[in-house]
Amino acid sequence: MDKITTAALITSVVFFLLIVISRKKKKALLNEFNHFLPKIFNGARCVMNEQNISMRHPIAVHGRIDQLFKLANGYHIIVDTKNRGYNKVFLSDRVQLSVYAMILASKGYSINPTAYLRITGTKRPIYTPVKLLKPEQVIKMSQHYWLIKDGHHRPVCTCGKH
Repeated sequence: MDKITTAALITSVVFFLLIVISRKKKKALLNEFNHFLPKIFNGARCVMNEQNISMRHPIAVHGRIDQLFKLANGYHIIVDTKNRGYNKVFLSDRVQLSVYAMILASKGYSINPTAYLRITGTKRPIYTPVKLLKPEQVIKMSQHYWLIKDGHHRPVCTCGKH
């Protein structure tokens, strides 16, 4: 074999080995990611990613859903990512996820009664279940917000510091 053929053969083998190693690393990362997912996500597929959603009735609301997964049983589960560095669910998180659930239900999606927060900023992602509010609760909160905003009600501090 001449030098050019030998060099081409060696280059081909090196590229092949790099591709094999790259695929193994990618598969290992995927397995590591799946290792952190709760078992409810087994067999699920992502059907929405970073998508704007909205509805106008019974209340006008909108948002940008991080991910929506379709479970094997046909239900859909909402995932929202928060970069906090600590695992805590706030009422505002619960309201946000519940608004997303209302919007999606209005579009015909069957929504799982529990959504998940994906907490990042920790050593590994943490998936925290969040029980969704009922649509009636979300509507009542929205109505209360607008009564305060329009000056019909005074806001009440719930932090205990005022």
